[in-house]
Amino acid sequence: LVLLYIYVDGSLDRIKEMLKFGSLKRVLILILAIPIVVTIIDLILNMIYAVVWIGIFGEPSTNTDLGTDWESSSIDIAFLFLSVVIVTPIAEELLFRGYILDSIKRMHGDWAAIFWSAFLFGLVHFDPFISGQAFIGGFIYGWIRIKTGSLLPSIAGHMIWNMMALSLTYM
Repeated sequence: LVLLYIYVDGSLDRIKEMLKFGSLKRVLILILAIPIVVTIIDLILNMIYAVVWIGIFGEPSTNTDLGTDWESSSIDIAFLFLSVVIVTPIAEELLFRGYILDSIKRMHGDWAAIFWSAFLFGLVHFDPFISGQAFIGGFIYGWIRIKTGSLLPSIAGHMIWNMMALSLTYM
């Protein structure tokens, strides 16, 4: 889908602008400081969400089978890590906080863009419990994208989140 949006857009200029690094200070703020704060906020909101979910629906039964286990080869685990922690956050952020958010923003404004891009992001995560978590993260990442004009904090925060989720899956 990201490649389709790039094709429809006809240019890589918007992607270059969304991923612009700038000065060292800007880079440190965009890929370290903001993502760490965002991840802490995301974690707190997701803990509240989980408590409410459990209170209403009981314990969620999410599928955590990613096709590897402790007996898998190092190469399998490395590819899983690369896929879940590096590639997926970049692709999802380009799509949801890049193209989709910007398209909705042009037509309906900031808050509608943040909400609907987060809603769509939640929907593609399929599992009802995980969809709620993804919506929360998507909303936060969308707000950060609007405030900073950059995708870098969203990508870095999403990578941190996926690394935590992957680690907890194997604990």
